[in-house]
Amino acid sequence: MTTPIRTGIIGMGGDARIHHDTMQQLEERGEARLICTCDPHGGGLTAKHPTRSLGRQRVRVFAD
Repeated sequence: MTTPIRTGIIGMGGDARIHHDTMQQLEERGEARLICTCDPHGGGLTAKHPTRSLGRQRVRVFAD
């Protein structure tokens, strides 16, 4: 098995929601791993996507 691609996503709202949903599918298949993301507006992905727990998955969340 190959090592999953480590990825970061800039943004958590708007179009970035699609990227986060796609990343979750890639993680489930073992093809990629979300390492970090950012939310300059402070809303947080967990508020927009209640089923996703970034802290539990050890995803670093930055404000800038």
